[in-house]
Order: sequence, then structure tokens, then C-alpha cells
Amino acid sequence: MNIFKRALINIGANKGKTLLLFVIFFTSMFAITMNNIVNETYDKLLEEAFPDGDVPLYVQPNFSMSVLGGAKGGWEEQKTITKEMYDEMANLDTVSRVEKSMNTYVNNVDFEMVEGAYDSSIAIQFADDQKSFELSEGVTYDFDPTTYATSERPIVLNDELLELNNLSVGDKITFDFSSSTYNSDGQMMSIDELKAVEYTIVGSYHFEPTPEMIAQEQKWAEEYNQEPDLSFAYYKMSAYMPIKNADELIQIIDENGGDSTQTVYTNYTIYVTELSQISKFKEEAKKIAGFELDIDVNYWLQSDTDFSALESILQARYTIERVFVLLIVVVGIMLVIIAIILIRGRRKEIGILIALGERRKNVYFQMVFEQILIMLVATFTAFPTATIALRRIANTYASVDLPLVISPLFISLLAGLAIVLVSTLIPAIYTMRVNPKKILL
Repeated sequence: MNIFKRALINIGANKGKTLLLFVIFFTSMFAITMNNIVNETYDKLLEEAFPDGDVPLYVQPNFSMSVLGGAKGGWEEQKTITKEMYDEMANLDTVSRVEKSMNTYVNNVDFEMVEGAYDSSIAIQFADDQKSFELSEGVTYDFDPTTYATSERPIVLNDELLELNNLSVGDKITFDFSSSTYNSDGQMMSIDELKAVEYTIVGSYHFEPTPEMIAQEQKWAEEYNQEPDLSFAYYKMSAYMPIKNADELIQIIDENGGDSTQTVYTNYTIYVTELSQISKFKEEAKKIAGFELDIDVNYWLQSDTDFSALESILQARYTIERVFVLLIVVVGIMLVIIAIILIRGRRKEIGILIALGERRKNVYFQMVFEQILIMLVATFTAFPTATIALRRIANTYASVDLPLVISPLFISLLAGLAIVLVSTLIPAIYTMRVNPKKILL
């Protein structure tokens, strides 16, 4: 009797054990399928969002890896990406361009605050071009770009803030940046040159929260059991300046022994030529930095695109990934334990087969084939179940119609085969070493 026929007979004869293995395989295949579908859908939505390439990425140190890597020295050894590292990344073949955004705060401004503001500090965004301004959701601007670019120290403020403080275009205002300046030890510094920095108001901006912003604020408030803050004061207590103003502040701080990185914060956005280059860029960037990096698509920079579906899929991916690894480990351990139990229950069967002259490898392949059959049934059951469940959840809770993707099925089959081979290693070792005489005597 060949091994395939024996395997089929054995599956039918041991319904309880077969059902147990099926449940375990189904659980693992269900999780693997959902993970694969979400990742495949995420990739497809990204392709639709960036058909022409030029894909923006945020590149930051991987927080968990940084903390683990600096366990001996504590928090001080947490990794940072320097300007020199970003400059080196900008020269990679996979990179089309690099953009930087800069921001800072100035505290204790002598301003009448807008309704809902916690204090009189002003959040300052440094940006040179109109495109950067337009990325701010709910904001419209009224200023001359040429004046903004050529004035010595220009500033753009919120129209409501200007009205409250009886200010208008052409007026001068003074900021005391020394109250927001620190050294490398995090101690506040007093630098005379920063105590009375004068700026000229060259324009204004108007903020009106979008329905999406209001809905998101209400959602967050509900999640944290708080009253929603619909004043959106932060967006009104802000100012815009060109990057040359930031460069001036950095120069003054550094020349006076301060740490400008503690005062002016710089964020870099790296654009890769196309989506297919992201994996290659990740490898190259890690070599440049010398430590683990957190790199993903900064899709919100594509401001003219509706990313509701992409954001929902991204949140689902994060949720699934958090439990995915743990689930696979648990399933793997369970399969190994069950494999040991099954072997003990089949010692006599194995001994008889070997005593009758059956090759040891054939006995092992029979066990593998049994699990492969169960895995195939579990996979072809789990795939449509996971697909239907995920599509229904996405449609009900995120109003997203997920595209139907088939390729994750093949990935799930490969993953299932890998699980089978790993879980049958113990049966393989036992089969190769078993002495049939000891079992049958």
C-alpha cells in the first residue's frame, strides 16, 4: 500500500486528531491570509496613489530597536539621524529628491490669545514655497510670494490673531526667542541677540476646519472620554516664515554655545524614484545610519488624493502585525507539542511499518503528507473566510471596498508548507532513530 493511500486512511480513522490539526492550521492560515491580503491591498492602493513615482518617505530611527540597542547606556544612547546622514541618503540612486521642514516655538508672546488657546506661545513653521503652505489642511493664504521671499524677516500670521491684536500687514512684531532656547543639557539659555528679534507681517492666513478634521477630533474625544476641542486653536496660534529665518536663528544659537537642534526642529522627507525602489532604499539607508530605521510612505504629502481607504488599510496592517508574530509563535509551539503527542500515540504503527520493511523516509513522508492534506483543506477554507470577513469589516467600519486579491493565497500556501516542514522535524528525527524491536517487544 503506497504512502498516499495510508495517509488518507489514517486521516479518516483519526477524526479527533485530524480535527485538532485542522483547527490549528485554520487559525494560522486565517491570520496569515488576513496579513497577506492587507499588505497586498496596501501595495495596490499605494500604486494608485503614486502612479508616476516620486514617493515620499519618512525616515526615522526605529524607537524600539534604538532603546534595545542602548540598553547598557540607557536613553542617552538612543540613535539619531544626523544632517550628514540625510545628505548621504540624498545622493543615492534610488532617491529623486529630499525636502526638509523646520519648526520651532516662541513662548510668552505678548498677544491676545484666540479662543481655546492654552497659552500665548506661537508655533512657527518654516517653509519657502506655496506648495508647502497648501499641505496644511483647512488653511487658505493671503500674501504675495515675492514679498514673502525677498523681505528681510517676513512672517505670516492667522487673520483672527491679527484682528484680536489690532495688527495688519506691514506692522512690525518682536519675539523673544531666548525663552525657547536651550543648550545640549536641556537647560534654558539667555542670549541677548534673541531677546528682541523683529519681524514684518507680510500676509495672513485663514483657518477653517474641514468636516473630516471635526469628525476626527470628535472620534478622538470619544475614544479618550473627553470633550472635543473644536476651537482648533493650535492652527490659529501659528506663524509661517521662510527657511532663511530658521537659518538665522540656528546661527545665533550655535555661535553663542547653544544647541540649535533643541530649539529649531528639522524633519526630512526623502522621495524615492518609484515604489519598487523602497526596499532597496531601506537597505542602503540602514547601512548609512548604522542602525535600524523606521521607514514608510508619508502618503499624506499627496494632498490632492483621498487617502481614507489607504489610512484604514494601514491601521489594519498595524493592528494585524502586532498580533501576527505572537500568533504564529503560539501556533508553531502548539504544532510541535501535538506532533510529539501524535508520535507517542503512533509508536506502534511506526514500529510495525519499519519492521515490515518500509523505508524510514517513506514513513516520515506519510506523516508530512497527512499534515499537508489537512493544511490544504484549512488554507482553502481560511482564505475565502478571511477575505469575506476582512471585506465586511472594512466596508462596515471604514466604508472601504477592498479590492479582491488572489495572490495572497499562494503566499499562504507557501507559509503553510513551511509550517508543516518545521512542525514535522521532530517526527523526522524520531522516525530515523526508532528501533522497531524495542517498540514491538
